[in-house]
Amino acid sequence: GSFSVMANAEGLQQRLKGEGYDAQVVKNTDRNMYRVIATTFDSKGDAASSRNDLRAKFPDAWLLYNGR
Repeated sequence: GSFSVMANAEGLQQRLKGEGYDAQVVKNTDRNMYRVIATTFDSKGDAASSRNDLRAKFPDAWLLYNGR
């Protein structure tokens, strides 16, 4: 998720933690938004698989790929 209000990001973070994810909130300073990261992966394939699983409970889940 991506939020302009930190409290909203923290709410989703806590919900994800309750589901067993090591969720983090990071600030996107370019857009002045707070991103909630459910989990991270070393491979794009593993990340896509996890995103697809997340969509069962969070239909708007998306994947941010930095291409490194």
